[in-house]
Amino acid sequence: MDCFSQRSPHIVVRRQAYRREHAVDEATSAHSPHQAIDRRIRHAMRILENEQTPLPTSAEVAERVGLSVFHFVRLFAAQVGWTPQDYGRSLIMMHAASRIRYSTDPIKVVARDFGYAKQATFNRAFTQHHGVAPVRWRAQAQAVISPVSGDGVRLETVPALRCFARRYLGPRELTGAQWADFVPRLPPDLRDRPRIGFAYDDPRVTPPGRIRHDCAVVVGDGLDLPEEMAEDGFEVLVSPAGLWAVVDVGRREIANGYRAVLDGWFQRRPDYALEGDPHLERYGKASGGEDVVSVSLRVRPVEEDGSWNMPVVVPVTRV
Repeated sequence: MDCFSQRSPHIVVRRQAYRREHAVDEATSAHSPHQAIDRRIRHAMRILENEQTPLPTSAEVAERVGLSVFHFVRLFAAQVGWTPQDYGRSLIMMHAASRIRYSTDPIKVVARDFGYAKQATFNRAFTQHHGVAPVRWRAQAQAVISPVSGDGVRLETVPALRCFARRYLGPRELTGAQWADFVPRLPPDLRDRPRIGFAYDDPRVTPPGRIRHDCAVVVGDGLDLPEEMAEDGFEVLVSPAGLWAVVDVGRREIANGYRAVLDGWFQRRPDYALEGDPHLERYGKASGGEDVVSVSLRVRPVEEDGSWNMPVVVPVTRV
């Protein structure tokens, strides 16, 4: 996810057209940004986020979440803003865009790894979604990188973290409002637990109203999710364990944290590659007592042959 690079005018124009063509009219939707997403739709979103090659059909997902296809598609579109298939394809294209930007892999290799047997078919799908061909996307993305210092970025092994989380959709600018909505919903005995934001999307290419953000508290093992919390939109998530590139920033400097890793440290470390989303924003206190956010992106050493070798997605375990 790149939260800070300049937006290409081609991407902006195409994104506006795509939203007009595919998105549900938000003005007529009863779903508000803080309203709980139906648990069956949350389950469907996780399926589509974690299973992309091949992408499950709407009928397959509907059966797994216990809805008729007709009701599932209507409910999903009303709450998420896209049909299930448009949502799944958009995720594939966003992951592909990140892969193209942050690797030197040939486009045909990226196309193959995302389930496209022919590069020409992938090129058409990518251009339709992003408004620019993959090769030009790579060139434009590299051109807008502003040199920044990667000082302060460290490699850290982070264990899997079991959390109670709640999904929000909306612009990154509303992250503070999402947390303000999230915390009062917690039982009092959970409000002092460590907090983590799960971030997934690139604001340059994802419509603001579709950006996913999971607010979460770390609960560890042995604590079951109360039914009343599940009814209010909470679910159990377990973050991936592994090696992370981490930088500590102030709460108002999260975007700068991503820049430090992606446009600073990462550009100087070709021996590492991104593993994929989610990225974590771990809230805590610095040694002096001030608030700090550890912006964390999962990485892996590049294979000896220079290939990126990134899985299509890095699933967040849904329990």
